[in-house]
This record gives sequence, structure tokens and C-alpha cells, in this order.
Amino acid sequence: MYLGDDDWNNRMCRDVARCFQSLELDSSVALAEKQVLICMSPRSGSTYLSSLLTENGLGSATEHFRVAGEQLKNSVAELKAKSYGEYFCRLLDARSVNGVFSTSVDWPQFRHVYHFGAFHKYLKNAHFIWLRRRDVLAQAVSRHIGEQTGYGNSRQSHLREFVNEELYDFDKIRAHIDHVVEVNGAWEQFFTIEQLSTQVVLYEDLASDPAAVVSTIFDQLQLTPPDKIVTKTGLSKIGSSINQEMMGRYREDLQARRLAFKARIFDESR
Repeated sequence: MYLGDDDWNNRMCRDVARCFQSLELDSSVALAEKQVLICMSPRSGSTYLSSLLTENGLGSATEHFRVAGEQLKNSVAELKAKSYGEYFCRLLDARSVNGVFSTSVDWPQFRHVYHFGAFHKYLKNAHFIWLRRRDVLAQAVSRHIGEQTGYGNSRQSHLREFVNEELYDFDKIRAHIDHVVEVNGAWEQFFTIEQLSTQVVLYEDLASDPAAVVSTIFDQLQLTPPDKIVTKTGLSKIGSSINQEMMGRYREDLQARRLAFKARIFDESR
């Protein structure tokens, strides 16, 4: 995933390239004084952290590098950009607030930024927040439920009724675990190869003490936080007992499969 030498990455990067007359980069522009990138994996709390940054005056954090659907094409048309560099610089300028550009991005969204050179040209000195979860199984179950129901955050409470135990699927949850591990591995390779310092923020810490997390981000940016840090942004945790039940069931199934594998290997060795 990091090097991007696969069909999916090649197709995605070609789709991005088709939106421009050239991939030339523009160096004659003034960029935001502060740049903040929330480097995340799916279901790691990025929507909530983005809302916290926005509500507390650190830019207008959202997924500005997203290319899915018509988002990139619409953004290119809005900014009237012909080259990739022109688009990128206009995007950073248009989405900056009070001298701060902030965004959340997962590795698949960041690939074109990296491979087309925008990172090295414009974001090399950004502040990188690596947002992760301690409990990857909980993250995978959350992503599985979200994909099956469309229920992704507390603002979509009308979709809660579709969450039930029958959604459980061992193989799909395992695939989500693999995806999260792969995305985190890509970020780790990126940070290591580019010799970047990162601020690690854990979902669990964000959920338990968001004010402390926001205060630390301000400190890292050498900015003064608000006298009263906003923590209520209209978003809240959506996990329920069903998430816990699926996690327990997954562990039980995994143990059963391990024992079955052990027995089969022993039989085959006779």
C-alpha cells in the first residue's frame, strides 16, 4: 500500500491525473502559516477530532483530499484549476482559516498527494497527527457495522435501527482488521522514510479527555488554546452492546478456528 504499486492505486492516480492538463507544481505561492494533517485510518475518531479542531479555531478540518465520487472533479471546477499544482495551492488557500490549513486524510486519499509530489512541495513542514486506536478489533467491528448500515456517526441516528447481531460476519471483520493494519503500516513507513516527527493521538484518549488532546495539539503548534476548549460538537460515540457482542463472538470464532487448524495439521502430519 505504501509504494502504491497495485492496480487500485494506479487506477485511482490515473483518475486524479485526468482532472488536470498537467501535473506540474507551482512554487510561487504563499501557503498557510500552520498546516495540520490528521493521518488516520477508518473509524479512528477522525470526524470528531476534525470537529474539535474546527470548533477551537484550528482551520476548517475535513477530508479535503478525498477523491471518491465527484468530490475531486467538483473541487477542481470550483477552484478553476488547470494544473495539479495550481489546484493544490488554491485548495490550501481556500480551505485555510486564520492562517491555518487542517485536514484529515487516510493513506489511500494521501497517495496522490505523495506520489505526485505535493507533499514534498507544500506539506513537508506540516504538523502530522497520527490518529490510531489501541483496540483494532473494536475499530474493525465499527467499520463493518458502518459499511453494512451506513451508520457512521451520531448525526445519523436514524440509521441506528439497522444495527443488529445478524450483521456479524467473521470474514468481513477480519478483512477490516487487515485493512486497518495495512493503512497504519503505510503511515508508519511514510513517517519513517520521510523522517517525520508525529504527534500520536489515540482514539481512546480522545474519547476520555478531548480537552487534553486539543490542548496538547495547540502546544505542539506553539499556539495559545482558547480559554475554554470546546468539546461538544454534536458528535458522540455510537458503539453499543452489539459491538461488544460481535467482538466477543469474533474472538470465540477465532479460537475455534485456531483449534481446528491445529487438529488438521496434526492429522495431516501422520
